[in-house]
Amino acid sequence: MDDARIWIYIVAGAIYLISRALKKKKPDAVPRKPTVSRPSAPSSSPNKPVSFEELLREFTEGKAADPEPTPEPVEIRRAVEERKWQQENKTIEDFSNEGRNRTFADDESRRVYEESINNAEGAEINFERDEHFRIKLKDRKEEESDRSGFATEISEMLRNPEDARKAVILGEILNRKY
Repeated sequence: MDDARIWIYIVAGAIYLISRALKKKKPDAVPRKPTVSRPSAPSSSPNKPVSFEELLREFTEGKAADPEPTPEPVEIRRAVEERKWQQENKTIEDFSNEGRNRTFADDESRRVYEESINNAEGAEINFERDEHFRIKLKDRKEEESDRSGFATEISEMLRNPEDARKAVILGEILNRKY
């Protein structure tokens, strides 16, 4: 049994080493050449030797000529605060004319929209209790009366000296030790 395990480990190790060797050969097959980025500004003679001072002057002029613009978030904050203030301080007239200035795809959609607005404005809203709600209230009242009826029966049993046996049993039920 031990010999079979050893051979399995040896075969697995050999497969691993071969796969690693093949992976190392693939990058060598495709040599990569480093790309040199050239400046976009055309030069008069590309092979002309440049002195250190000229290079330094180019770099300093390039940095001075292209300062990064800094954004001004203060104006954006003011615009956002102004929009919030306008939304909070809308008048009743703004709300009543809110849907009048909409754009519609066709005349039929405009007509349907205006009809629905007119119907909603002219409709009277009546708030009545739902029958389902009333039934639940009745059921709740009946449950409470049943509970109170049961409680009165128990209190009468406890007051009656003849039913002392029942009182002891009820006391044990209500005051359980465990």
